[in-house]
Amino acid sequence: MSGNDRQVSSRAAMPGRPAHEALPPLGRVLGRHGAAVRALPDQAGQAYSTIYRSAVLQIPEEDIARRPSLIDDLNRVLEGTGHRLAPLDRQQSRGERFPKHAHRRVRLDATADGDADYVDAWEALRALRDFAWTNDVDEGLRDVVRRIELEHLLFGATEQPPQPDTSTEGHPATVSFPWPGSGGHSPVALDGLEPPARRPLSRIPGGRRPLIAVLDTGIGSHPWLRDGSGHDDEVREGVEGVCDSFVLDDAQVQGLIEIDEVRDGADYGHGTFIAGILRQACPDARVLNIRVMHDDGVVRENDLLVALAAVLARNRAVQADFAAGGESDASKFVDVVSLSAGYYPEDADAAYTTRLFFLLEELSACGVLIVASAGNDSTDVPCYPAGMPVVLSVGALDPDGLRAPFSNFGPWVKCWARGAAVISTMPFRSATGGDLLEALVATTEQPPLDPRPHGRPDEYDSGAALWSGTSFAAPLVAAELARAMLAEAAVNGDLSMDRVGLEHTLERARVASASVRAGQATSA
Repeated sequence: MSGNDRQVSSRAAMPGRPAHEALPPLGRVLGRHGAAVRALPDQAGQAYSTIYRSAVLQIPEEDIARRPSLIDDLNRVLEGTGHRLAPLDRQQSRGERFPKHAHRRVRLDATADGDADYVDAWEALRALRDFAWTNDVDEGLRDVVRRIELEHLLFGATEQPPQPDTSTEGHPATVSFPWPGSGGHSPVALDGLEPPARRPLSRIPGGRRPLIAVLDTGIGSHPWLRDGSGHDDEVREGVEGVCDSFVLDDAQVQGLIEIDEVRDGADYGHGTFIAGILRQACPDARVLNIRVMHDDGVVRENDLLVALAAVLARNRAVQADFAAGGESDASKFVDVVSLSAGYYPEDADAAYTTRLFFLLEELSACGVLIVASAGNDSTDVPCYPAGMPVVLSVGALDPDGLRAPFSNFGPWVKCWARGAAVISTMPFRSATGGDLLEALVATTEQPPLDPRPHGRPDEYDSGAALWSGTSFAAPLVAAELARAMLAEAAVNGDLSMDRVGLEHTLERARVASASVRAGQATSA
C-alpha cells in the first residue's frame, strides 16, 4: 500500500525531501472517483490529508430499514446548507443479497439555492453533527447521525513518481528503493521456474486448506494460480474434488461491487502479484479472490465494507451450521484476511467507531486473523486499517533484513516482512497463445526492437515482475499465519482444519498469531 502522491503532504516525509504537491495524475484519480482532498482541523501538524468521495455519505443499512423517514429527516437538517440527500428509490439497489452490517451509499446533491457544481460530504456531515449535538432532537436521530460516515478512498499504489528516477509501488521504474514507496515493478523472466509443490487435499489435516481472503485488484490468469476450477458454487467431489484450485472466486459477492476497468492503471496486476507471494510462501493454502481495488490503486471504502460484511456473513453461516450439528461446508470458512491498502482518517480517535473497525472486530471475534500493510509513506503516522488494534500491521524489510526506507513505522506496526525487490506473478497473457515456458523461449529469428514505451501492462506477459511495497510484506505474514495453522492442526486433533466451531477457530487463530509473533521476536 502506498500513498505518496495521493495523501497530500503538509510537510516532507523524509529529511531534505520536498513536500508533495497535487500532481496532474492525482487530479485525474480524484475526478474518476468523485473525490476531494481536505486537511481537516484534527490533522493540523500531521503529514497526510484525508481523501474522501465528495458527493457520497455512508448510512447504515439497518438505520435506513428501521426509520423509513430517515432521508427526509436528514434533509430537513441540511436545509440552507446547499446540500440534499437523494431519495433512495432513485438510487441503484444492490439487491436482497446485500450483506448485513454494510453501509448504504447515499448520493449527495446540490440544492437549487446552492452552487450547482459544488457538493462536499464533509461540510454536509459536519452540519448534521453540529445540529444533532447542539439541538433538542430525538435520541434515535442523534444515534443515526453518529453512525453516518464519509466514504474514504484507500490507496494501494500511486500513478506517478514524485521525482525523477524513483517511483512508487504502482509505477514501472528501476529496481532501486531509496525513497518512500519507490521500487516500481519491472518485468522478470522466470525461465520455467516452478512454484513450490502443493500437497494434495487428502494430506491436509482435516481435509481443509486454510482460506486467505485477498481483497485487492482481483487475480488474473496465471498457471501458478488457476487451474480452471475455482468458482465457489462448484460441487466438491470428495477430498480430491474439482474445486481445489489455488484461487477461489465468489461471484455473488463480486456482483455487489462496482469496479471501473483501467487496464493501464498504476496498480494493474497488484492482486495477482499478492496471490503469487501466497502461492510461494504457503502453497497448501487457498485464496478467496474479491476485487475491491480499481486498477488505478483506489479502493472505495463502501466496497471494502461490503466485501468484509460478506466474509463475516459467510463465516457466521458456516459456524452456525457446525454448531447445529448439521452439514457444514468448512471449506468456505475464511481464516485470514489480507489487505494491502489504507488511508489516513480525518480523526484518528474516531477511526475506532467506524463501520470498518466494527466489521474487523466482528471478524476477529469469530476467529479470523486480519493482516494489513502499514503504508509506504516513511512516516510514523498510523495508516488505517493497519493501525487498528485488531489488525496485524505489517511493515516492509529490504533484502538485507533492515527497514525499507519507504515503509511506515512506529510502535503501531506489529510485524515486519520482506517487501522490497520481491519477485512474484503478474497476469499472464502469452502473445503466442502458448504456455508460460513457451512464452519465455526465444525464436530462431532476430526479433524486432520493441518501440512501445516502458511500463505498459502487456510488458508483463512473461508472467512475473519485481516490485516493492508494504503491500507485498502483508501477504507474507498472511502466509506465515496459514502455515502456523496447518502446523498446529497436524499435531493437535482438536484444532484440525475441518473443525470450524467458534471455540476452534478462535483458538487456532490465537495459536497461529502467537507462533508468528514469537518468530518475529526471535528474528528481531
